[in-house]
Amino acid sequence: MLDEGQQSSAKARGKRLRLVRKMSGLTLNELAEKHSLGVSTIKYWECAKNQGLSSKGAKKIITAMQSQGVQCSYMWLMHGIGLPPQFIDVHSHDNTKQVSYIDQVTYEEEKSIAHEISLFCEKITDAIT
Repeated sequence: MLDEGQQSSAKARGKRLRLVRKMSGLTLNELAEKHSLGVSTIKYWECAKNQGLSSKGAKKIITAMQSQGVQCSYMWLMHGIGLPPQFIDVHSHDNTKQVSYIDQVTYEEEKSIAHEISLFCEKITDAIT
């Protein structure tokens, strides 16, 4: 099992980003075009160049994926923690079911949880997250 540091590495984030992009059915060019992102930026994120996917970039990807029918949490995308991505019905007329994960749990709360998990893993070397 990977420890939290390895799960949060730029390379691991890039692999998770590539997975959700493929789940969405979008190519790099389509994702960039549809969601106002740079193709080279997405390539850098996926290939873990320049520190890989940033927090700001993760928020953009989560929003883009949700509009493509893939629900993905910030914690999973950035740290590999929590539920893996899943398909959602974007054609549903009941918008109460389409509440964004970012709206449910604020970014600051997620950052705090990730920090606590990181500290726990530092103190307890055999910890499983």
